[in-house]
This record gives sequence, structure tokens and C-alpha cells, in this order.
Amino acid sequence: MIEKVIGYFRGSLRIRISGFSPERFLNACMHRNIYIWNIQPVQDFYEMNISISDFRMLKPILKKTGVRAVIIKRYGFPFFLFQHRKRKVLFGGAVCAAGFIYLMSLFIWEIDITGNRRYTDEALEEFLADYKIRPGIPISSVDCTDIATLLRKSHDRIIWVSVSVDGSTLNVRVRENEDSGDEGTDYAVMQQDGNDLVAERSGIIESMIVRKGIPLVKKGDTVEKGQILVSGAVPVVGDDGETTGYQYQKADADIRARTILEYEDTENVQYPEKIYYDFQQAEPYLQIGNLYLNSGKSDKISDQAEIYTLEKNFSFGEHFSIPVRIGSRIGRYYYIEQKKHTGKGLQKILSMNYQHFTETLGKKGVEIISNDVKIYTGRVCARAFGQLTVITDIAVPQPISIMEDNTDGDD
Repeated sequence: MIEKVIGYFRGSLRIRISGFSPERFLNACMHRNIYIWNIQPVQDFYEMNISISDFRMLKPILKKTGVRAVIIKRYGFPFFLFQHRKRKVLFGGAVCAAGFIYLMSLFIWEIDITGNRRYTDEALEEFLADYKIRPGIPISSVDCTDIATLLRKSHDRIIWVSVSVDGSTLNVRVRENEDSGDEGTDYAVMQQDGNDLVAERSGIIESMIVRKGIPLVKKGDTVEKGQILVSGAVPVVGDDGETTGYQYQKADADIRARTILEYEDTENVQYPEKIYYDFQQAEPYLQIGNLYLNSGKSDKISDQAEIYTLEKNFSFGEHFSIPVRIGSRIGRYYYIEQKKHTGKGLQKILSMNYQHFTETLGKKGVEIISNDVKIYTGRVCARAFGQLTVITDIAVPQPISIMEDNTDGDD
């Protein structure tokens, strides 16, 4: 592939050799290291390819061997330039485009963050931007090791970071601590002192598998919402059988209980429906970096239109992109028409909503034992409400209850 590219820029010729002894000519070319290829005998002569530089060396060989060479075809960039020598604007534009692409390749134009779960892409990008690490910075100013260290030190839940540059893309790979607890949980307390497991809702325990911690309930017990099911405080017992303190750990268990779920859904008899017109309004635009150019038609698109965008990003290969985008914002116009559901239509909608609700429960591992959900239709709306008896996981972690040390050192 590289040889073909080099050959194209050097240029080559297709020549026809005729005369008394073309074989002698071929041997002389080999003796003088003149490279010829794609040799084909045609009637009483030969056709072959030769580079421009080697063709200039043929004159003494042709004279010595008594053969004649005729150029029948020209290939390569030099002949392309000669053919279009009067089109200076075309070549000037090509040179400018090549220079622009090279200039753009010296900068970072995209930051790709993967592996993050608790920290959003936007949050990490804003953090990096505070340290002037953003699209548009020179690649030469990027220190991957410093960026990785900065992210680890500033985010407690990130335990591993890998930063690399591919083309014009800054790749940031992170790995978070999977034992970080849920949002809203006191993470520092959970890390230092462990956690209890409490009941997310009231119910009757159906099964328990405890892997860590001290179980405080058993199968068949009735528990209330918020009640501690498994304690993370493990007593430390001395040789005399007395509790000398507590060791705190993260309680871990699978606890399923029979419980009640309330269900309610409402659907109005009258509902608005969008009726779309047959025409749309498009606003083309060009974005170069932070410069946004458009026709100004977007100001004329009314609020009574759905707007969606079609955009094309320019890139070369998988990892090299340039900050040039062309696209179009399209407004699809509509008007609102008030319509009414029929009684059967309302029942069908509510039934489908309920079916989707139960399917979602099933995907979460919830087992439905029975249900008492009914649909009532009125003049204004229809309602589906009732209760479901289910078996589901009810244990959720919460910061541990620190046990008081009752040992006071007295005899």
C-alpha cells in the first residue's frame, strides 16, 4: 500500500517497445538496475510500466539496442498537476485543507470517558475543565499521568484511572469502588464502620441467606419498615465469655419477605393529540469549534413545533476528529386536537399499563402471589387501583448503629 502511494506521487509511464531486438533492451535494463514491471508482449512489440526517473535513463540503451520507445499512457500525481496546472484555486484550496487538517491534529477535540457509574460524564468533564483540560487544548500540553493522578486524588470512589491520547481524542478510563453504597447514604460512615441491613417495607420473612453480620430476625417473623434485620456489629467475646467490644463489618444477606404493594393508575377520558402538518421548516448550520453559523431561520420556528437535529461530524478514522460539524435543525409543525377515549379504549390502556408494571416487577425478581386490582370507569377519568401480594427482597443497607461499650473496667 505504501509503495503504491509513493509510486503515485513519483509518477510512472506505460511505454511500448518495438524494434529489432526488444529482448536485448530488457536485459540491458536489468543490467543497469532500471526497474520495469507489468511487461506484456503484444504482437511484434512489448508494453511495460516504468518510473519517470528511470525513463530518463533509457536514451543510451535505446540507441545501443536499436529499439524505439513510445509513451502510450501516463500515471501519477505529476501528470495530474500538469493537467490541472491552470486551476490554481483548486490546488490552493487543497493545500489549505491539508494544512488545516494538520493544524487540527495538534489539538484535543473530544474527551471520551468510560467506566464511570456514580460520577456522570458532565461532572467529570466540568472537573477537568476547571484544570483547563477541555476540547481545544494542544496535545503537547496533555500529561496523561498527571490527569490520572488528579482524578484519583479528587474522587474518593475512583480507585483506578487510565488516560491516553488516540488521535485527537483524550480517552479517560475509570474504575469505581463497587462497595460505595447508594446515593444518599453516609459513605464515610459506611466505609469506616460497616452497615446494617434494614427492612425497606413491612412484611413476613419468607427466606434468609446471611453471608455477613448477625441476623436479628428469622423466617416467619413479621417485620416493620425500618427494622434492623441483620446487624453489622459483631460482638468480640473474651475468654471469660463477656463481650469486650464490637467489630463492625458490612452486613450482607438475601432476605425475601411477603409484603403488600399498592397500585394506582389514572387515565383521563379526554386527551390531547398532536396532528402534524404536511410541511417542515429546516435551518442548516455550520459549527467550527465554538463558532456557530446559521441562517437565522430558527427564530421563526414557533413553539408549536417539534424540533430535532440532523448532524454530521467530520472525522478521519476512529480516533481523529476535527471540530467541524454541519447539520440542520428541523421544525415539524403540529396543532392540538382534543379527543376522547371510549370505555373499552380506557380499559385497554389501563390493562396494558398494569401488564407493563407487572413485567417490570418480574424483571426485578419480584414474585406476584395474588392481586386485587380493579378498573373503574367514570365520566371524567378511569382508574385502576388495588393491592398486590408479592414476595420480594426487602433488605437495604443503612449506616451501622454504633454499639455502646458497657465495660467500664470495674470488678
